[in-house]
Amino acid sequence: MKHTLVAAIFAVVLLTAVIGLTISIVKSNNVQTAAFPLPQKLADMKLTQSIQGADAISQISKLHRLNMELVDGIVAQYKNSRAKATLWIGMADTPKQAERLINRMTESIQQGNNKTFGHFQQLNVKDITVYSVLGMGQIHYYYRRGKRTVWIALNPQSGYKSDLPRGRTQNSRRIDKSE
Repeated sequence: MKHTLVAAIFAVVLLTAVIGLTISIVKSNNVQTAAFPLPQKLADMKLTQSIQGADAISQISKLHRLNMELVDGIVAQYKNSRAKATLWIGMADTPKQAERLINRMTESIQQGNNKTFGHFQQLNVKDITVYSVLGMGQIHYYYRRGKRTVWIALNPQSGYKSDLPRGRTQNSRRIDKSE
């Protein structure tokens, strides 16, 4: 019980810090990625690696096993002694196209087509709809801001991982194979 409460508090604090920082990162839709400075820190994690442009778009497309129709992208890795995070930012041609990409991911997860993620939640953070899922021992948050799609995967210290629930909440179908 104590670890579950600590994990929940950790997730809320980290969510607020990370979402707040990434919202400020992606606030401007007209900034080109090449001139797009990534923060050296995300919450209390340091930037350890990043790729931008065509290489990032390729990596994002490989994750989805399809062409994501992005015009620019960033993949950044952050880490500290207790946690690590991966930040994916994809820039679509238009806000409408970015919205379609987010909706496609959300529908796939909600319908159980994506067996990797469960515990789908929809939150409002600073007037932005943020989606949260669990999967691969990580907490994932994703959202859209203008032309940009943002996905953040947080891997808290191993002591918290065992306390992350598996499957889906009462608001959505379970996605494990035990059904």
